[in-house]
Amino acid sequence: MRQLQWHEPAAYRRAIYYENERKDPLSSLKFAGIVFLVMLGSRYMVGLRPDPDAHPPGWAITIGIAAGVALLAAYGLPALMSLMPGSIVILSDKGVNNNVHTGRGWSIRFWPWEQIDHLSAHTDNAGAKDYEVVTLHGIDGVALVTLALDGKVALKDIEEYALRRGKQVARLTNTG
Repeated sequence: MRQLQWHEPAAYRRAIYYENERKDPLSSLKFAGIVFLVMLGSRYMVGLRPDPDAHPPGWAITIGIAAGVALLAAYGLPALMSLMPGSIVILSDKGVNNNVHTGRGWSIRFWPWEQIDHLSAHTDNAGAKDYEVVTLHGIDGVALVTLALDGKVALKDIEEYALRRGKQVARLTNTG
């Protein structure tokens, strides 16, 4: 059987990213701190043995540039990248694959069918908008991931695909 794939709506992924940022605002701040310290460390290393013709910028300029780059890397670039479609879902004979942009990087996730007990279909409210989603549940009953549908793949197609692998799809009324 051919694989079934779709791109999650970028607005859904963006809303999830910002919800996670609100839950843990220190994660981006920690990342900015690391970038800031790496840049200052780089400037320090250059200053230890400068080339006679090279003159590294002064510390005041270095601190300003490091702060700007750190804020851009921790907040600006993830915000810009969240405007692009950043998640593709693939259902194949082997399992479910989800390649997703996670703010500051990519996450390639895979769940074999043997690890999935069942699926549930419901609506999820993210960013003040309702999305039709499917949640994969592991054999221990824990939700593995929630994936938004894009309208190009119908829920009945996912149900048929899952049923061929012996997985039930429960339709829930609302979990918002």
